[in-house]
Amino acid sequence: MSLELYYQITEDVIKLPPLRDRGEDLELIADDQFEKLKLSLTGEPGNIEKKKLSVGAKKALKAHDFPGNLRELSNVLTRALIHSAKDTITQEEIEEATGVARLQHANGDILDRAINKDFRLEDVLNEVKVHYIQRAERIGGGVVKASALLGIKNYQTLAKWKKDLGLNPE
Repeated sequence: MSLELYYQITEDVIKLPPLRDRGEDLELIADDQFEKLKLSLTGEPGNIEKKKLSVGAKKALKAHDFPGNLRELSNVLTRALIHSAKDTITQEEIEEATGVARLQHANGDILDRAINKDFRLEDVLNEVKVHYIQRAERIGGGVVKASALLGIKNYQTLAKWKKDLGLNPE
C-alpha cells in the first residue's frame, strides 16, 4: 500500500524556483519571513518587534542569490534582527549578514576562487584582512579597540597593516 501512495504523490510534483529566480516575489517572501521571525524572537533584547527593513536592505536582499534558499534567507534576516542596534535595518547590515552566510557555508566567492596563474593567496588574505579590520573599526571605534577585537596584542601592528593595505591609518 505504501508503494501505491508513493506513486500517487510523485505523479503531481510541484517545482518551486530558487529564491534567486523569484524576482519581485522575493520581497514578499522576505517581508513574510521577517514578520514571522519578529514574532518568534519577541522577548529578545533590542525591541525586535519594532524593527523594519529599509528600502536599501530590501535591495541588498534582492541582490543576493541565496544558495541556501529559504533557510539562508531566514538566517540572514535573523542575524540582521539580532545585531541591528536601530529600529530600521540598513542595507549595510543586510550585506554584512549575507557576507557572514557566505563564509559560514563556504559558498562565497573568496573560498571558491579559481587557482590559476593569476591567483595570489596573499591578495585573498589581504581582502579578508580589510574586511575584518573595517568591521572591527565599525564595532570598536578606534584602532586600539579594533585591534583588541581582532585579537591583535599591539595596536601598532594593526596600524601597520592598515598602512600596508592602503587603508587610512589613524
